[in-house]
Amino acid sequence: MFKAGWSKCEILVKAQGYAMMGYGMWHNRAWGQQTPLFARAIWLADEQGNEIAFCCLDLGYITYAMRSTIIRQLQDTIGDSFNPERLVLTCTHTHSGPGGCTHDALYNVVTPGFVPDNLQQIVLATVEALLAARTHLQAVELSLAHAAFAETTAVAWNRSLEAYNRNPEVSKLNHQQCHLALNREMPVLAIRHQGQVAAFVSLFGVTHCI
Repeated sequence: MFKAGWSKCEILVKAQGYAMMGYGMWHNRAWGQQTPLFARAIWLADEQGNEIAFCCLDLGYITYAMRSTIIRQLQDTIGDSFNPERLVLTCTHTHSGPGGCTHDALYNVVTPGFVPDNLQQIVLATVEALLAARTHLQAVELSLAHAAFAETTAVAWNRSLEAYNRNPEVSKLNHQQCHLALNREMPVLAIRHQGQVAAFVSLFGVTHCI
C-alpha cells in the first residue's frame, strides 16, 4: 500500500524590473505579472517507510543555491530522518520566471546580479508545498500509463539533430523532421484517492528548435 500527499504553493516573487530567468537579453525585463508561478509537490511513502519527495516549479531551471537551501530548511524541520537523496526538484522550463536565483555569476549577468528575495520566495514556496504534502499523507492507489503523440503532432523538437543522426540505430532525419528525433512517449503517474484522480505527474521533455 502506498501513501501520498500533494500540495501547491504560489511563488510570490515581485516584478521589480529584473531580467527573467533563462533570457540572455538584459532588456527583457519583468515589470508585472500576468499569471502566477507555482511550486507543485507530491510526497510518496510505501509500507517499508521509504519516501520520495517530488516538486515541480514554474522556473527555467533548478540551481544549487535553491536545492541546498531547500534541503537545509527541510532538515531543520523534519530532522535527521529526511534524506536529501530522496528529493527530486524539477521545473517546467518557463523563461518567464524570476532571475538572479543562483550563486553562479555567469547566470546572473543579465539580471543583473544575485537577487536574494527571489531565491527566498522560491525556497519558501517549495518548502511549504513539500511539508504540506508530507503532512497530508493518505492511502492512495498508484498507476502508471504510457501514451505517444502522433507523428503529425509537432509537440517538441530536437535541438541537436546532427548529434541525433550520428546514432547508428536511428534513421536520418532532416530539419523539417526534427520533431520526430526524440522519444515521443509520455509516461503519466496517476495518484487516486477514493477512486478519483487526485494528482498526477507527467514526464515529457519539451524543447525548441534553433
